[in-house]
Formats: sequence, C-alpha cells, structure tokens
Amino acid sequence: MIIKELIISNYQCYYDDKKFEFTRGSNIILGKNGGGKTKFYEAIEWLFSSNNRDIDELISKKKLNLASPNDPFKVGVEITFEQGEILNTVKKYFTVQKKTDKNFTTTNVVYEGIREYENGERDTMDGAALLKDIFPAKNKLYCMFKGESDLNILKNNDALVNLINLYSKVKHFGPYAEKGRVFREYADKAIEEAAKKDKKIEKRYKELDFEINNLQGKLNDKQIFLQTKYKEKRTLEENIQGVEKHLDNAEAVETIKTRIKDIDEKKKRLENSIDENYTTALFDKNWFLIYFENIQKEFSDKVVALSNERRKQQREFDREVGIKEGEKRATVALFRNVVPLPNDIPSRAIMEEMLSDEICKVCNREAKIGSDPYNFMLQRLNEYILTQKPVLEEEEEGDKIELFKNNYTSRLVNLEAAIDNDLIKVRSIYQTIKDQLEFNQERKNEIDELDRKKDKEIEDLENIIGSSELGQDSLAHTFKNSKGWQRDLTAVNIKIEEYEKSVSEMRKELSPKKDEKEALDSKSVSTYLTQTRKILRDIETIFEETKENKYDEFVKQLQKTANDYLKKINVGSFTGYIEIERRVFNKEQIVEVNLMQDGEIFYHPNTSLQTSMHLAILFAISEMTKIEREECYPLIFDAPTSSFDPIKRKHFFEVLGDCNEQTILLTKDFTDRSENTPGLLYSEEFVNIKRNKAILIRLEEPFDDEILSTINTQVINL
Repeated sequence: MIIKELIISNYQCYYDDKKFEFTRGSNIILGKNGGGKTKFYEAIEWLFSSNNRDIDELISKKKLNLASPNDPFKVGVEITFEQGEILNTVKKYFTVQKKTDKNFTTTNVVYEGIREYENGERDTMDGAALLKDIFPAKNKLYCMFKGESDLNILKNNDALVNLINLYSKVKHFGPYAEKGRVFREYADKAIEEAAKKDKKIEKRYKELDFEINNLQGKLNDKQIFLQTKYKEKRTLEENIQGVEKHLDNAEAVETIKTRIKDIDEKKKRLENSIDENYTTALFDKNWFLIYFENIQKEFSDKVVALSNERRKQQREFDREVGIKEGEKRATVALFRNVVPLPNDIPSRAIMEEMLSDEICKVCNREAKIGSDPYNFMLQRLNEYILTQKPVLEEEEEGDKIELFKNNYTSRLVNLEAAIDNDLIKVRSIYQTIKDQLEFNQERKNEIDELDRKKDKEIEDLENIIGSSELGQDSLAHTFKNSKGWQRDLTAVNIKIEEYEKSVSEMRKELSPKKDEKEALDSKSVSTYLTQTRKILRDIETIFEETKENKYDEFVKQLQKTANDYLKKINVGSFTGYIEIERRVFNKEQIVEVNLMQDGEIFYHPNTSLQTSMHLAILFAISEMTKIEREECYPLIFDAPTSSFDPIKRKHFFEVLGDCNEQTILLTKDFTDRSENTPGLLYSEEFVNIKRNKAILIRLEEPFDDEILSTINTQVINL
C-alpha cells in the first residue's frame, strides 16, 4: 500500500488546495524551517486522529482574509491510498462561513470515503471506517515519526508485543496456548478434587498443597525482588556509563581540587611557622645582646687589671708586714743566739704552767713576773695562740692592720667569670637571628612556589571546566555520584547473587514436593484423569513453546535485519550492534533493545548513532512486515536525520529508497538561500542524493513575516 496523493486545503499555511503526488520508493520533501514541513506532517496526523477540537486554529488566515461572506470554503485533508488496483480515498474536512473580517462559523468535521475499483466502479462509504480498515490507528506507531525522539518505538514493552501481534504469525498460536492453559487448569482442579476425597492421603495432600503454595508464593516474591534488582542494576549501569564521558574530567577536577586543598593547608602551615615578631625577641630572647661581647671584653680586661693591681698591692703590703714580723723574730733569735723552737714547743699547757710557777722549766731558771724571761715565755704563748686562731678570726680582730677590708675585687672577678661562662650563649644569638631570618625567608620562598603551583592548578581546573559541558559544581557532583553508584552497583550485584541462589534453592525444594503430590495423584485418582491432564499439559506446552519459539524467531530475525541496516547507514563509522532481549516474567513480556559494544550495553551513544539505530529497527520492521503480511505501510518521517553529517546522510538516503515500498521524508537539509537568486534553492549535495521523487515547499513571496494572512506555502515538484 502506498500514498498516491495528498491534498491539503486551506489548512493553516496551506492556502487554497495544495496537491502532493507521491510515488513508490523514497519521496523527499525539502523545506526550510517555517516553510510548512511541520504543518504537512500535522495535517496527516489530524486526518488519522479522532481529535476534532480547536478546529478554528486550523483555518488558513490568508483564506479567511480573502474570502467573501457569501463564499463558504472547506478546510481539510484528502488522502488517496493505492492498494493493488484499488484506490481508497479518505476526506476529512469542515466548512467555514465568513461573516465579517473577525467573525465566522464552522460546521462539524465530516469524514468521506470513496473506494474505486479497477473497473472504474466507485463506492461511497464512511471515511472514518474506511481509514480504520486500510490504515488502523495502532499501525501509526510504526509508520509515522516526528523528529528523532519519536524513532525509539520499542522503548515500551507493549510496543514489540503489539508489533509481533500485528505483523507476525505468533498471534495465531497465542489463543491456542491460552486454551491449552485453561483446559489444563480444569484437569488440575478435577484431579485435586478427586485426590482430596481419599482419606488415606488427605492429610498429607493438604500439607503438600499448603507447602507448595506457600513456597511458590515466596518464590514469586523473591523473583519480583530479583527483577527489581535487575532493573536497579540496569539503571545504575546506565547512570555510570552516562557520566563516564564526564568522569575523567570530574575525577581530574576532584584531583586538582584535592591538590589545591593540600597546597592551601601546606601554605597555612608554613605561614604559621614563620616568626617575625622581632621586637619581642629583642627582650624575650635577649637578641639585644648580639653585640655584648665587645662590652664584656672591655669589662673583663678592666676586672683582670683591677685584680692584678689588687694582688700586687697585697703582695707589697704582705711583704712589709712580713719584714716587720721577721725583723722582730730575728731580733729575739739573735738575742738568744740560738735557733728558736717551733711555736708549739713547749706546749701551751706547759707554758701556762711555767708562767704560773714563774719558772722556766726548760732551763730550770726562775722567771719572775715582769722579768725578761717571763715576758719571753708570755710572748711565746701569745704567738702560739695567734697561730691557732682561724684566718677569719684574724680578719675580725679590730687591731689587725689590713690593706683591703672588703672583697669587691673578688666579686667582680666572680661576676666576670660568670659572664664569661654565659658568653657562649651570647655568641649564639647572632647565629640564632641569622637562622631565624633564613628560616623565614625559606618559608616565604616555599609559599611563593606554592602560590605558583596553585595558580597552575587553577589554570588547569579552568581549562578542564571550559572544555566540559558541565560546570565545576556539576563535575564534582558527577564524581561523587559516580562513586556512590559504583558502591550501589556492587551492593546490587551481591543482592542479585543472593536472590538467584535463593530462587535456585527454592526451586530445588519445590520440585520434590510437586513430584510427591503428583505421585499421590496417581495413587488416588483414576488413570483416565491423570492421562487426560498429561495430554492437556502436552498440548499447552506445545502451543506455548511454539509461540515462544515464534517470538524468538521474530526477535532474532528483527535483530539481524536491524543490524544489517545499521551497518548500511553507518558505513565507515563505529556502529556497535543492536541486541533485542526478550524475557518472560510472571507471564509478562519484557523487551529491551540495547546498543552493544564489546559485550556491554552502550547506554549513551551520540545522537547520530542512536538515531541510526532506531531507523535501522524501523527499516527492519518494515521489511519483516512486508514478508509476514505481504503488505507494507508507508513510512513518514519529519526531520529524522538532523544529527547526521553529510556522509551518513548520503548512506541513509541510499538505504531509504530500498528499505520500504514507500517512504515520505520531510527535511530542511539540502536547502539554501542564494544571495544572487531569490527564493529557496536546494544545495549541490542534493543532486547526488538517491530519491524517487523530490518536492520543494516554500513560502510564497512576498510576505509579511509579522502578518499570518500573508502566508502561503507553495508546492513545487522538482
């Protein structure tokens, strides 16, 4: 089936009747933005829909402006389908009656249908019914696509199931499989009722029935949890892959931010280590003594000189005193002309005894008080007593003659010695100050180097952010999300493993219980019933497996055909491969269409590759529809290839002409406005594009871009 002709009458920018004639193969409608492409597509949508609201907005403003009050006009769309030798025409329209420039009335929307046969006979019929017969509304999902976003028709599970039911032989087996299930359930119920009547096994049968139902319920719950985890895993994998293109940048940003933070912390530590409180150190650390050694040397020299002078004077004084004492003793010694005895001979007690007795018991001679012998012994006694007194006692004697009564010189000497001992500390002050100044300067140099490193890190950070689609906060958020998703994915994988193990164990536990129940059935129920159930089970299995096999065959063939088209569209480019996965979960069909690369799902291909994948699936569906039903519906696209580059676009149009019996594609590609030639022209690229027919649509000039009543779209066959 192909669309042979489309007439748009006074519909928005299409003033008066605009006829589009199409052929088999590819039909390309060129037009710049605002030229009427979208209105063309919407006109067909309006024809196929049952929505008849807001029809006032569909009226051509130019027609309304130029129409006379006595001249009603129609607004509508007329389409003619060719099916073999039969032409089916459907008209949908309403009539407008103008009263004034701003007032008008409209009639209800009318459908008309005409079927014209090969022999020229024509039947008039209800247009809505005719359209539903030749182009069911559910087919529209697989035939009409507005923009690139509409191309992913298999994003919902029902889409593939409906597609299979529409276009494959699978639908023939579904009712049989369902009947087989119903008959088998009748047989199960009959056997169960019969088995329960056997009192011998009644108790065990009920126990098994309870255990099986209970275990089956838990198994179903666990399978639901498992399916939820599968979906969660897929979402996490999609999220992770979605940020992978930003992850390197995000990780680099996080790394640089960490390095900047480390630099700031190190800089802070260095700044805290610098001590430039030099005024306080002058006194608290005695730095003002840095040049004290010269003063101390001068002080030391004076103390030494003073000490020398004191000792010199003391020696002179002691010499004079000694001379006098010596002279005195020498006089006595000379007087006796003998060598004097030591001071302690005779002893003090003997001398005191001799003085008391007034006799010299050394020489046994009398020594009266006042006589020279007596005085001599008394002097000897006093000299001895004097030698036995401590020096301090000698100094404290008031009548003793001393040169220096105070010991200030000794104190100065001791002070000088103490200062000299501390001089090593004074000498270290210079080195301490020098070390502190050098330490501070080195830290300042390190801080300057850290500042340079930080500036370089900030520059790198700005370059990364500038080259990324995301800002710094988004990149940091992406990095954190990625880390969290990775942890969540690990946890989900562990849960999936646990659930799968649990499901496997439950099935193993369930199997012997079912076998035991089956065995009880065979013992307590007639052979006729058990054999009947077996036959019905076999019938159900045959139809169900056949249906599943047909499903799998269709999906497998769809996948293969789609990949063939994917390669044709993306010649010389990366494609990956399309994988269509079908699973049955709790009797629900679950279909996932994925683009794969290296055995993993490629969640976020670029827009061009994603579009080509969806187009490849559509082309595959169209081809398989033709094979299965020996009939093909037109494919209508509105701007499906805006993300394609010229090379991929060329390959796409080469495929387009062969993929389906008829395609109608609206595009702004290949259009150009020349400065030298007025009007809309097609580009040189379009000359080499494969097509069966090309139509150019453009706004009739001149027009006022601020007044809708001047707008009219022209249709030009190229």
